[in-house]
Amino acid sequence: MAVIRGRSAVVRIRTFDGAWTVLGTIVGWRMTKGGIENKLGFRFRKKSELRLMRAVAWLLNRLPKVISESGGSYVEEGRGDLFMTKYVTIYRLPFQKVPWAAYPDSWDVVDPRHRDLWDHEGIHAKDMSTAWGLFKMFWLVWLLPLPVVLSGRWYIERWALLQDIERGPLTLEQAADRLWRDYFFAWPKSWAIRWWKGQLEKRRTF
Repeated sequence: MAVIRGRSAVVRIRTFDGAWTVLGTIVGWRMTKGGIENKLGFRFRKKSELRLMRAVAWLLNRLPKVISESGGSYVEEGRGDLFMTKYVTIYRLPFQKVPWAAYPDSWDVVDPRHRDLWDHEGIHAKDMSTAWGLFKMFWLVWLLPLPVVLSGRWYIERWALLQDIERGPLTLEQAADRLWRDYFFAWPKSWAIRWWKGQLEKRRTF
């Protein structure tokens, strides 16, 4: 969040660790790609450069297309095309020292509008940083992709979404809706909201 008047500004921004920082008079402010990587523990890669991402997109395009409304008309889009152009995928294979954040080619990764997203992905990068975390993520994503109660995506996403709730990008209801809609019905909305409320209450008591 910033208020800029002319070439000088007093900018109030949210840092990656969640604290508020007030910067003095500056000419401009911009994140750097290397700074984000070093702070959050992953490396950026364009999706088009990665064979795994292209393979996943090919498989997703074999599924029925997504129909959405745009400008009063309906548009059909391939699921793989959406995967390559709209979404970030963070993952770590056994030979990788650090996780990779695969992003759409058209994105400017240092755009401040993506700051909350990179914070969110940083939680996942931390989860993947150890051998146990790597095994856990593989188990939960690939071996437990079941809907609702047994979905591993709930276990993976809940802490990152809790951070989004605490910092403001999402409300409890929006986070629960995203978990339900975007992650294949990972967890009942009322259960998710109850868990997040419990965690927020615990944090307020310390």
